Amino acid sequence: MRAWLHAHRWWCAIAVLYFYCFPYYPKIHSANELPRAYLVKAIVDHGTFEIDDGVARWGATADCSPAHGHQYSNKAPGSSMLAAPVYALVKLLQGREPSLATTMWICRVTTGIIPTLLFLLLLQGFLRRYTADASTVRLVLVAYALGSMAMTYSVLFISHQLSAVCMGAGWMLLMD
Repeated sequence: MRAWLHAHRWWCAIAVLYFYCFPYYPKIHSANELPRAYLVKAIVDHGTFEIDDGVARWGATADCSPAHGHQYSNKAPGSSMLAAPVYALVKLLQGREPSLATTMWICRVTTGIIPTLLFLLLLQGFLRRYTADASTVRLVLVAYALGSMAMTYSVLFISHQLSAVCMGAGWMLLMD
């Protein structure tokens, strides 16, 4: 294990950076993230897609859509559905509803950070088929992980990076 950590210290550093960064500023009232987080809570806590409770507790955003007397997220529900089981597990283990900040962290880790780190491992294996030079592979991985929008989008609960991971992984797997 120690030898693996030493050989992959650059990968470990990327993982630590991804998990460490948590730009959470509640006063910004993120129109992209809040409706998704409200939907996670609504699915698990109330068994519905109506985000009325979240809107009542933390406020509406531009991306909350009213219909038939209820509020709904106008975002595609896939990322929220992916985060909901993890949120439910944390709620069960805590014995209470996680705070909005904790919910946001759960959602970001589940739909952004973990998929991106797994994608980096897949990309590493894919690149090794085209070059035996470990330095080149490492440069590409570090450049993608830290020098592109991958990190920015991974640490937020928006679907951009999750979509990129799914498309990139799908393409690489089809190339096998």
